[in-house]
Amino acid sequence: GHDRSGDISTVFPSATVHMLPIYGLYPGETTTVELTLDTGEYVDLSITAEDIDSVLTQAEVTAAADLSDESLSDTASTDSEGSSSLTFVCVSTADGGSYGAAAYDQNGDLRWILKTTEGTVLPMKRLKNGRLMRSSSQIIHGNYYASGLTEFDLCGKYYTEYLIPGGQHHDFVELENGNLLVCSSQEDFSSVEDRIVEIDRKTGEVVYELNVSDLIDPSDGGSLNQTDSDWCHNNSIDYDPDTDTILLSCRHLDAVLGIEKNTSTLKWVLGDPKGFSSVPAEKFFTPVHTENGFEWQYAQHNASFLPGGDILLFDNGTHRTKKGYEDLAVTGDSVYSRAVRYHIDPESMTIEQVWSYGKERGREWYSSFISGVT
Repeated sequence: GHDRSGDISTVFPSATVHMLPIYGLYPGETTTVELTLDTGEYVDLSITAEDIDSVLTQAEVTAAADLSDESLSDTASTDSEGSSSLTFVCVSTADGGSYGAAAYDQNGDLRWILKTTEGTVLPMKRLKNGRLMRSSSQIIHGNYYASGLTEFDLCGKYYTEYLIPGGQHHDFVELENGNLLVCSSQEDFSSVEDRIVEIDRKTGEVVYELNVSDLIDPSDGGSLNQTDSDWCHNNSIDYDPDTDTILLSCRHLDAVLGIEKNTSTLKWVLGDPKGFSSVPAEKFFTPVHTENGFEWQYAQHNASFLPGGDILLFDNGTHRTKKGYEDLAVTGDSVYSRAVRYHIDPESMTIEQVWSYGKERGREWYSSFISGVT
């Protein structure tokens, strides 16, 4: 690396012949690669990489390692050596296309890139076997509904492509059994982003299916973002095996849903209860400790479980109101987005906002759609 914090290292098993993939070269620069045997013998190689013409090389990265807030201590991890830490970022165009993906080190330097001119990269995740998975480059409906998911490695070698009836969009999660829980749409696209399927990793077959419309009436929710076909707009998925809970971020409901996977039943709804009629009142949380500045989220993205069961999400804050309350809509320079962490108690059905960031940044940090927090 340019300094020790930018070093990338790994250990390969013993062999007499090696084919070693080299990652993390600086574009347009000569990088030193040190190969060391367990005997202590080593050799330095100088490898010059070609320059890259991409919008992804123009990123400005500001790194801040402030872990003083104890409420975040279980969500952050540090490497005592400061090495081998790369942040992967997917970048989309305004019309739903893709610039590709890139990985940056702690210094904000580009160390890996995936360039694409077709389809979408979102999402891209590391699998348990060390490979990556992303949306297929084949678009089958709309701007970003991909035919499925593709498994590949950092060298760009493709291993498996999963074709999914109803396509794939936004997100997926790898289950403990290796199967894939995938955000999908109706097979005929009569409605979109309101269906979840589980794909058998070995056969590619659908072994589980969930339609959000079986849990919530498509005309319900009172969100100002709803349309007839895109009434739900689920944009993320997570799964907690300890509680058998699927977590869905339904942007066009201004709600995060907790669903029991085994029975496909709605356990709870995290969000402003105004505008809902088909969901029983006892499914909604009651805010506690509101003196800490509690706010509901609106048009959120990227909801996930934290260790211990807290929920982290990106509150886009679009409108910040519901149908019938349009006069309360937040507009102009008053808009804001937040990263927010909620603590929920499904037994007492209470919710507490334990941390948030972004409101103090106002309009400069506002994103009416997309974005995330991890």
